[in-house]
Amino acid sequence: RWQPAREVSGDYYDVLRLSGQQLAVCIGDVVGKGMPAALLMSSLQAAVKAVATAGTDSMTVCSQVRSVVTSNLQGGTFVTFFFAIVDGASRQLTYTNCGHNQPVLVREDGTALRLSEGGPAFARLMRDLPYEQQVLTLDRGDRLVLFTDGVSEAEDGDGDQFGEDRLESLAVGHRGASASGLERILTEAVVEHADGELQDDLTLVVLAVD
Repeated sequence: RWQPAREVSGDYYDVLRLSGQQLAVCIGDVVGKGMPAALLMSSLQAAVKAVATAGTDSMTVCSQVRSVVTSNLQGGTFVTFFFAIVDGASRQLTYTNCGHNQPVLVREDGTALRLSEGGPAFARLMRDLPYEQQVLTLDRGDRLVLFTDGVSEAEDGDGDQFGEDRLESLAVGHRGASASGLERILTEAVVEHADGELQDDLTLVVLAVD
């Protein structure tokens, strides 16, 4: 689900087929709004498509994408980014989190993991710091939820944020839903919390393992 708050957006997500058994799933957010953020996110999208190929790992992709993106950053602008490779044959998830909101991996038994391993956001001052990656085994019934801060920071009329804990609790409670069903449940909850008035872009990606 990609629901921009304005005509242009600084949010980005993509799903890329790397090979017959491998998918890349990614999400990102430019700190900023309007056309400058949208143009920067466009360069991020192009860089991801250029470097994400079969045989590459997540930390290498993030390092190479960062080298492209940081050359276009000005002032205190930065980009958060999460990139994962899903291998259908080995049922493994290899990911690197570059300062992004930590995705939620919900196991069939209701256990929830937050995917934090990686390194800093894309920023000029941190462009030489190394990235790491984490490998997790996926099991039947797992649900992976990726999101931007437009979801977790959506506010109600009193200024209370939707919050990541609420998102995680809903994902755990509705983990038996399909990917599209869980996405719809989460989106409706966020929009209802914000009384239908989203102040920031809302982006959700849900992966179901069957």
